[in-house]
Amino acid sequence: MMIYKSNFEGEKFAAGSQVWMGLPIASVADPDKLFVTAKVPEAQSTTIKVGQSARITIPGANVTVPARVTGLGNVFHSKSSSQPIIVRDIELEFEQMPEGLKPSAAVQAVLGTSGAETLATRAVKK
Repeated sequence: MMIYKSNFEGEKFAAGSQVWMGLPIASVADPDKLFVTAKVPEAQSTTIKVGQSARITIPGANVTVPARVTGLGNVFHSKSSSQPIIVRDIELEFEQMPEGLKPSAAVQAVLGTSGAETLATRAVKK
């Protein structure tokens, strides 16, 4: 399964596009090693720790799978040019790999945080 990358404007490369030498334009996904990347608002990121439990919901399959936080982004950044919220990236790994899940599928992640829960929606990546 191939995952096509985006150019600097966020658009997928098309046939005949000019690219820099060494710039990745696609990658091969390993469906046995999928994880979730999520964005957590800066105000809520102080409660997120590596090893923390989470629940991943796959809306299309109506399935909920347990997961754990395995990585925290090094920097805070704005979510997008249209949403000026400051966020931190996190990585979540499945405790049990769900069947039929494909790279770049939309999922919802709910993180347990000292009595409150944070909802982060992102896509499954290679």
